[in-house]
Amino acid sequence: MGSGFYAACRNNWCLDRYENNPPAALRPRHVNDAVPIYVGYDRREDIAFHVCRHPLEKNTSVALDIRPLVQDELRARGLYTRDVDPLASTNFTYTRIFVPYLAGYRGWAIFCDCDFLWLSDIAGLIDTAHDRYAAMCVHHDHQPTEKSKMDGQKQSLYPRKNWSSLILFNCGHPAIRPTGC
Repeated sequence: MGSGFYAACRNNWCLDRYENNPPAALRPRHVNDAVPIYVGYDRREDIAFHVCRHPLEKNTSVALDIRPLVQDELRARGLYTRDVDPLASTNFTYTRIFVPYLAGYRGWAIFCDCDFLWLSDIAGLIDTAHDRYAAMCVHHDHQPTEKSKMDGQKQSLYPRKNWSSLILFNCGHPAIRPTGC
């Protein structure tokens, strides 16, 4: 996976590619701290959340804190105030940007869409994290040929499609932390 991961800093998703990630042993990791994983949640796909969570829990060699990222809960807390976007295909289209805040702007946290099926230990992904980056995601050239997607919604084509489906956030990075934190 290492060569497929790229980094994002500030608002530019294509700043740098990092090929020589140092070994995990050289990066500080707090063994007793659970890695927060926020899974995009949409009540229309409740089963998908559980299917995503189960293999994460079953196959892990590290402590995980897996939570659904529920838009209604963010609204109830007064955090998410955006109007409903008719082009948003899920309830978590925009909520993923709250992950660093929800993690207290500390350490690393992971966001993934609920339709992920984890086939191996997520520790391998966590080991790719490098502190020089604010966020890391997979760069791929996804150009769907289907005209519609989930629930018959129109398929939109745009650059960097699905790059935000899986994000490793360096929540304490200066490019992510708001001024004064």
